[in-house]
Amino acid sequence: PEFEAAKESFCRSNCGQFEETGENRLVYTDLFNEYTKLIEGILEQKLVAAVPGFSMGAFMKTLDGARKDELALDVFDLLSSLGDFATFKELMLAYRKDAASAAEP
Repeated sequence: PEFEAAKESFCRSNCGQFEETGENRLVYTDLFNEYTKLIEGILEQKLVAAVPGFSMGAFMKTLDGARKDELALDVFDLLSSLGDFATFKELMLAYRKDAASAAEP
């Protein structure tokens, strides 16, 4: 719940910055970095609390070596998308579209 709430809040608060154009404004990179830091921070906090001796660095090395079929597909997709700017931009544009649709009478 905390993860989804943070993601939802961030996306709703910042989706207005994004436009469906081929160009990427500098603010997109800043927001992508902020989003990545937010999500990684929440994940790391939860994993440190749940797994004794957890290390994000070791975890990332394990993920790099893992095969996609060894991980739950939705978990793999989520973790992969955290470092993918194009996926982030698509997410933000989807939130913007939803916000625009909700605002229409």
